[in-house]
Amino acid sequence: MQVRAISRHELAMILSKGGAAHLENGTLSVITIKGSDEQWEAEPHPNVLALTFDDVEPRNGINPRMIELTKKEAFSEEHANKVREFLLRLKDRGQCRCLAVSCEKGISRSGAIALFAVIFLKVPIKEFCIDNPHISPNLWVLNVLAVKPMLYYSAMAKSSLAASGGGFTSNCIGLI
Repeated sequence: MQVRAISRHELAMILSKGGAAHLENGTLSVITIKGSDEQWEAEPHPNVLALTFDDVEPRNGINPRMIELTKKEAFSEEHANKVREFLLRLKDRGQCRCLAVSCEKGISRSGAIALFAVIFLKVPIKEFCIDNPHISPNLWVLNVLAVKPMLYYSAMAKSSLAASGGGFTSNCIGLI
């Protein structure tokens, strides 16, 4: 399975150029993320998980305990459970060939969930990093999704990278 972190614009392009048929037949699945101040709603679909949360994390100077005061919605354990349940359904059905994780820019929120999906679904991380060199995963999202199991995979990926002569960015491997 291929896992891609993409922008909302890229997702719209994919769906307009034949991707909708793949969504219908289950070979494409989508996790789409919008911010709490965005007004659009995703159409309900069995192959789509729509989440609403903002791109906030301590690294951006927002203390997680203060997020409520900013009127921003942080990624929560409820969001994490929805992601895990969706990924389990994908795994059980076994027909999905591509998981597209989409947010506004396809870098931080979608990068974190896509990285988690790779590990959760046991997709080769090397291919993921080559396909997604632009990501800078939101550390708060990774933390809520449970970063600790990722440490083992990080060591494996770094070992694989060194053995193969490597070539993907530190953004991808350096954060896990």
